[in-house]
Amino acid sequence: MGKLRRLVRKFTKIIAGLFGFFIAASASLHAQETPPPDIWAAAAKGDLDRLDTLLAEDDTLITSAPRTFPACSND
Repeated sequence: MGKLRRLVRKFTKIIAGLFGFFIAASASLHAQETPPPDIWAAAAKGDLDRLDTLLAEDDTLITSAPRTFPACSND
């Protein structure tokens, strides 16, 4: 009975490890395939001309941006 427990425990650890690996790998691939929005790159560089151009093309960039402060609203 003790050998069976050790075998099941070892098997469970292997399955859990593989599961964690595949979850991490799939999240990493998705992050690499998704380029950061151009508005964030322009904001980080302080490129106001590029920001004006992006906002003139698509006003929804501001409302679709993730909220980082709880007090923010789109009103």
